Parts: sequence; C-alpha cells; structure tokens
Amino acid sequence: MSRSDGKDDHGRQIHGNQQHGTAGACAPMQPMRHNTDNLHQVTLRYGLALASPLIALLLRLVLSPLVGEQIPFLLFWPAIIFSSLYGGLLPGLVAVALSTALAIYFLLPPVYALAIDDPRQLFTVVLFAIQGALLSLLTTALRRARTRAEIDLARRTQVERRLRLQYEIGRVLADAHDLDAVVANLLASIGTNLGWQVGQFWRQEPATDVLQPTTIWHTPALDAEVIATFQSASRQTELRRGVGLPGEVWQRSEPQWLPDLQAARNFPRHAIAARVGLQSAFAFPVPGSRGLIGVMEFLSTERRTPDPDLLDTVATIGVHIGQFVDRLQAEHAIQASEARKAAIFAAALDAIITMDHTGRVTEWNAAA
Repeated sequence: MSRSDGKDDHGRQIHGNQQHGTAGACAPMQPMRHNTDNLHQVTLRYGLALASPLIALLLRLVLSPLVGEQIPFLLFWPAIIFSSLYGGLLPGLVAVALSTALAIYFLLPPVYALAIDDPRQLFTVVLFAIQGALLSLLTTALRRARTRAEIDLARRTQVERRLRLQYEIGRVLADAHDLDAVVANLLASIGTNLGWQVGQFWRQEPATDVLQPTTIWHTPALDAEVIATFQSASRQTELRRGVGLPGEVWQRSEPQWLPDLQAARNFPRHAIAARVGLQSAFAFPVPGSRGLIGVMEFLSTERRTPDPDLLDTVATIGVHIGQFVDRLQAEHAIQASEARKAAIFAAALDAIITMDHTGRVTEWNAAA
C-alpha cells in the first residue's frame, strides 16, 4: 500500500502513475477490480466447501445398496481435503461441520434427525469431527507450504533472470562500438529476459527537443506488419517533454509504468496499441553526462501491475547504457583530436620534433 508521502512501505519512491497519475482514469479502477476479484475468490472457496460434502453425500447414498450402514464418513474425507487444499482453513472447517451434520441427518440412525441415541455413534461423530479438523489443519499447512515454495521458486527465477539480463547487457556493451548498432540487441535482451513483447528506443534530439523512435524490436509471435503499423504511428507522434510515456520518463528522469494503456490519459498511441493488443508498458531513461540520451520503452500483450523491483533494475541498466555512450563519445573525441593533430603535423611547413620527458625524440614530421 502506498503512503501519502509518495513512498511505499519499504521507503522506496513509487514510480509511474501510482504516484504521478500518468494513467489517469485507471487509478480508481484498480481497487474496484481488486475487490471484485477478492469477492469472487471468497465466493468460490466457500462455494466449493459447501458443494464438496453434498457431492460426497450423494455418492454415499448411491453406494448405500453396496455398503449399507458401514463406513458412513468415508467419502467425506476427500471433500474435507479438497476444501482445505483449495480454500484454506476456514472453508475446510466449514466442510467438516457440514459433513458431520449431513452424516448425522442422512446416514446415522435415526435417519432424518440430528439426534444421536447411541453413545458409540456419538463418540464416532465426535472423533470424526476432531479428525476432520486436524486433517483440515494439516492440509492447510501443506497448502501454505506449497504456496510459499511456489513464491520462493518464482522469486528465485525472477532474480536469476534479472541477473542474467544484467550479465547479457554487460556483455553486449563490452563488445559494442556504436550505440545505433547495439540498440537492437539491448532491446531484444531486455524484452526476452523480462518477458515483454515489444521494445522501442526513443532518441532525444537536441536540435528539435523531441523524442524520435529509432529502433523497434518484437517477439516473433507478433505479426510484423502490425508492428510496422505501430512503429509508423510512433514516428508520427511527436513526443516532447512530459508527453506520452517516454515524455513522462524524460520529464521526471525516472522509470514509469502504465498498467492499463487504454485507461491512461497520457498515452497518445492508445488506439493503435489496442489494435496491436498491447495492454501495459513501462519505460526507463538512458541518462548521459550531458543530459538525456534516450528512453527505452517496453510493451506487453498482458496487463501487468507495477513492479518496483523491476523498475529499480532497469533504472540501473539505463545508467550502464548511458555510461557506455559517454565512453563512446570520449573515445570518438580522442580519435578526432588525434586525427586533427596528425593532419596538422603532416601539413606543417616548419620542422616539428617531439621528445619525451627524458629528452628522447619520439616523433617528427616530414619537414624536420
């Protein structure tokens, strides 16, 4: 849950439209959709807890000609296990209580009454209720352990993918000598490892003070012609500072996330995104020593909720890419300076001789 000071419970700055409102109308819809999903889950869990004992009773009545009055509680055990495994402890206890009542009313004499005349049957019923509650507790513990294991596995997988992504980004940048040539590889590495379907790089043009899309990447599953249409629409959209998702990133100098593109007010390409089937997007800046170099934008065909850890990861990646660009610019500047010096050295009519600090001649021109 977010706090009024713009940070989450761990003190991290909230990114995207959660804090800055870039998604506009989608913000009020999120709690409503979340509450609806929760109500549906609760209804389903308790509905199954009520239906499972009824189905067990029906099967038991069907088998009565074969088993008679023996083992009246046998088929209720699977119902309790299923209710506890799917719904949790409380639905499991509901299944225990309902199973006990159904067995007393329909299977134990006197039939069609909740009274128990035989003390032995009373002991059997009490023992069944206690065993059912214990079974529900054990099954719920198993369910929680399985859930924790799945969460831990998903978290480890996510961490491994992001570490592998950072390694691949480092490898790509180490072997590169030109930003334009390496952008496509960067988009592919980030999109593939993070599971997003479309990636696009927006270069900041100092002469026009706008963002221009230069490179686009997409998964093979998406139609190339449709993606070309989306790229054409992006090129026709003039994104200045604060306009669109890349413009928001440019203005705020931090990653941004749009969980619902159709509900976002500040996303001029929402119509073409709907045609392509894109539902969520995030973008992060590529900062340089002289200002913004560009923005990398990624879009997904699935609706995805904001992930602060992912935004922190891509923010770090953006800094690494910016450092790579600064290094390239420094290398190009040195090469240009050396080329000018060599040209002046060769064209000079006067004799030029250079020496090191020990007085040893290291270089001279043709005139010398």
